[in-house]
Amino acid sequence: MSVELAWGRPNERTPLDLTDVPIAIGDLPPALEGFRLAVVSDVHYGRLVDDAFVRHLAALVNGQAPDAIVIAGDFIDRSRRQFEGCVDLLRAFRAPAGVFGVLGNHEHRLGARRALEAYTAGGVDMLVNAHRVIGRDSAAITLAGLDDWIEGRSDPAGALAGSDSRRPVVVVSHCPDAAEALDGVARADLVVSRHTHGGQITLFGWPVMTQIRYRRYTRGLAVGPRGWVYTSRGAGVTRIPIRLGARAEVPMIRLTRGNEGCQTGRRPLS
Repeated sequence: MSVELAWGRPNERTPLDLTDVPIAIGDLPPALEGFRLAVVSDVHYGRLVDDAFVRHLAALVNGQAPDAIVIAGDFIDRSRRQFEGCVDLLRAFRAPAGVFGVLGNHEHRLGARRALEAYTAGGVDMLVNAHRVIGRDSAAITLAGLDDWIEGRSDPAGALAGSDSRRPVVVVSHCPDAAEALDGVARADLVVSRHTHGGQITLFGWPVMTQIRYRRYTRGLAVGPRGWVYTSRGAGVTRIPIRLGARAEVPMIRLTRGNEGCQTGRRPLS
């Protein structure tokens, strides 16, 4: 069995999957059949990920024509100077229903307030324990964003306060462990997360760089206490410019009607 290795700073030739992720929701409004959310996570713009790669990533995502885009935390890496450079890069991401974001642990370590200012200036609607109603043709879902589970103050109940439980709910959290803390909410059809990089480096099937409590959320689709949890492998790299057995990814969450569960289909770009 071969294990794919990606070495060096990400560029236009870096292997990256656009992963089609169908999520079945029984009471999804017919007008939202096929509604798609692109999940851009763990870019880690900075020392190892430059402007050219981020613009290439934005072009790939925009080319898929998603209905909405979620910038799901850790867009920057390790320097506060990156806040200034990321504003124009974030403006490159466009979707008709909007571009939304949540904070990750790197944003908190470098300054959550500054991150919120920069990302908002970049056209991103930041959801910090808050929700928005999004959709098309007068049909809607609730998109809720949580503060980072590790460095912030995640509040699922607060994020969904005042929401209509008759609408399908997609929860975005940088760390997938937050899926274990949704008992206080009326509804959560799907939790979309990242943070793990899918391990970034996997040896003998073991994810080396995963820092979460619940290992079943390391990558891909899993069943959480309230519904489905999808953990992205992320688009960038951190610490070292290597991916081994954990190909970079941008999931395209595709909502569909029904109760038959979910299957993922991969479309590699290389």
